[in-house]
Amino acid sequence: MPEQELAKLLRSLFDDRGILELAEEVLGEAAAAELREHYAEREIATAAARWATEHGRVRALLAGVDRARPHAYHATFRHRCLYFRGWETSPSVFLVFDDVEEAALVTERLERAGLTVGLASNELLHSEDMSRYATEAATGIRRSKCLLTLVSESTQGFPNWWLWPELRAARERGQATLIGVIGRVADEDLPRDAADVVLDLRALSKRPRRGYTSEQDAALDTLTEAVQRATSERAPPRERLARPSSRAAPPGPQDPWWRRPASPRVIRGLGLVLVLAGLGLPWAVWGAGWLDAPTRRPTPPEPQPKPKHEKIAEATNLRPALIRVPAGTFTMGSPDGEGDDDEHPAHQVTLPSFLVCDTEVTQAQYRAVVDASPSDCGEGGKGCGDDYPVNSVSWNDACAYMNGLTVKENARRGGDEPALTPCYVEEGDSWTWPDKACTGYRLPTEEEWEYAARAGTQGAYSFKDGEAEPANYAWFGLDYSERARPVRKKALNPWELADVHGNVWEWCWDWFDAEWYATKKSQREVSFGPDNGSVRVLRGGGFYSTARNLRSAHRVRDSPSVRRRLRGFRCVRSWPSSVDP
Repeated sequence: MPEQELAKLLRSLFDDRGILELAEEVLGEAAAAELREHYAEREIATAAARWATEHGRVRALLAGVDRARPHAYHATFRHRCLYFRGWETSPSVFLVFDDVEEAALVTERLERAGLTVGLASNELLHSEDMSRYATEAATGIRRSKCLLTLVSESTQGFPNWWLWPELRAARERGQATLIGVIGRVADEDLPRDAADVVLDLRALSKRPRRGYTSEQDAALDTLTEAVQRATSERAPPRERLARPSSRAAPPGPQDPWWRRPASPRVIRGLGLVLVLAGLGLPWAVWGAGWLDAPTRRPTPPEPQPKPKHEKIAEATNLRPALIRVPAGTFTMGSPDGEGDDDEHPAHQVTLPSFLVCDTEVTQAQYRAVVDASPSDCGEGGKGCGDDYPVNSVSWNDACAYMNGLTVKENARRGGDEPALTPCYVEEGDSWTWPDKACTGYRLPTEEEWEYAARAGTQGAYSFKDGEAEPANYAWFGLDYSERARPVRKKALNPWELADVHGNVWEWCWDWFDAEWYATKKSQREVSFGPDNGSVRVLRGGGFYSTARNLRSAHRVRDSPSVRRRLRGFRCVRSWPSSVDP
C-alpha cells in the first residue's frame, strides 16, 4: 500500500493517541519512541506510514489495523458522540450507552449492517457540563425507529429517573424499544413493560485488548438481527406521523353527489360557461359606468424607518461599551421544520428599548469588579488575557458581578447624579430579582438576548444565510482542549454587538423550560421566564460548538451553580430611565 494511502487509512480510523498505541503494539517500542517526536506536530499518521514503509513493516501494520478495526471507534468515540448528527437524519436506531468501549462494539457492528446509529451517552445526557445535548438527543430518539439502551452495573438505578420513562414513551409512540443487559443487573430492576426485547449481552463486558471473541460475535449477531427485525417492521416516524394524502379515495355506492368525480361532459360544460362569462364581463363593467372613472394606481405605503441603535457609553475598566437597542417586535424561536423542539412554536415578542454590552464581559473587567480571576487559562495561559472573555463563571457568579458593577459605578457618580438601583438580592445559594423596575446592571432575559442577537434579522444567524461564512462572525468548531479567543475580533452583528455567536456561552436570567414557548400566557407580554426550575438558560454557542449550535434561536441550559470554561456572560440595563449611563 502506498505511504499516503496508509497514512490516510490510519487517520480515518484513529486519533493520534490511538496510532501511537497501535504502533507500540505492532511495530515495537523503538518505533513508538521515534513517532512520539512527531506527536506534537500532529503528523503522527504520516510518520507511522513512513516508518513502516522504510522498515518493511507495512503488512504488519495493516494486520494490526485489521485486528483493531472493530475498536477503532474507541479513541475518538467520545468526540464523535459530541458531534454526531444522527438525530437530524432520522437514524434507524438510537443508542443510549454508558461504557464507551461497549458502545463502540455495538455501533461498529450495527453500522456494518447498514443501519444508521444515533448516539448519546448517559454522561452527555445527564452531566451538567453536557446538558445542552439532552434536547438534541430527545429529538433523535423521537425520530428513530428503534431505541436501544445498554444497561451495565454502572447504570443500575441511574437511568431510572430518565431512561425508563423515555423507553415507555417511545413504546407508546409505536417505536421499538430494546434493552441490552451488560454486567450483573437484577432482573427486577429492568422495566419489562417498557421494552419489546431484553437481550443478554454480558459477553461484551469481557473484552480482550484487540478484536472480538466468539462469544462477542454471537452476542453482536443476535443484537443486530433483533435491531434489523425491529426497524424493518416499523415505518419511519415521519411517515407514521404524516398527514393523510389529499387525494380522495374512490367513491363508494353510499357517497353523496359532491364526493363523486365529475364526468367529462360536466367538466366541458363548466368550462364553456366560464369562457362565456369571461367574454361578457368587460361589457357588463362598461355598462355599469365603471370604466368612466379615472384610473387610480394604489398608493404604495410609505417606507417605515428601521429602528436605530446607538452607542450610549464607551467601555470602561469595569464593563464593555453600552449599545441602546431600539424598541420593537420580533419573531422568537425557529420556524416549523427547523431547530429543536424547545424552539417552537415561533412567536411574536414586543420589547421596550434597553442597553446591552457590545461584548462579553472580559477577564480584566470581571477582575476589576469582583477582585477574582476564575478563568481557566489552559496550557501556557493561552486562554487568558485582559481582552479575553471571562470564563468558568457560574450563573450565581454573574449575578454577583452585576450587583458589584452597579455599586462601583454608583461610587464614581457625582453627588447630584441619581444612583443606579441594584437588581438582584442574594438569598441563600441563589439570587432573586424582586424589583423588575431596577436601573442597575443585570443579565439579559432570554427574550432580550435573542432580540439583541438577531438585531432585526430573521434567519438562523444574525448574518444573511449563504452570504457570509460563520467563521467570519464566530469562534467555533475548535477542539475541546482549546480556549476562548479575545473579544471583538470577528465581524459584528447589525447592531454592532460582538461574539453573539460563539466564543463562550452566555448566561441569561431565565429558568429553562422546554415547553415554555408553548405555555406562555400571552406571547406578546414581556416575559421574565418561568417562575422556578432547576437549570438556567445559556445562549449563543461557544468556541467548541458546531455551527448549528450558534443559531440565534438555539437554547441550552446548565445548573446555576456550576463553573465551566465554556461559560461567560454579557450585561444589560433597562432603558429609558432617569439615570444617565
